Amino acid sequence: MGWDEVAAQSVGVLSVMSGIVAVSLGGSVAVGLADEASDLDLHVYWADPCHRQKREQRACAP
Repeated sequence: MGWDEVAAQSVGVLSVMSGIVAVSLGGSVAVGLADEASDLDLHVYWADPCHRQKREQRACAP
């Protein structure tokens, strides 16, 4: 699976979570310089403060 597919799949999962208003891509993947040692830098923005309990619930959401 390439970076495009990984990013698209991640954004698809994040986009259905309540309160999230935007997701952006950063780092080497965003500028086309990723290699096998790269990671995926996703910046997630939400409308309301996300408290620890909500983060844990979202992480476990289907």
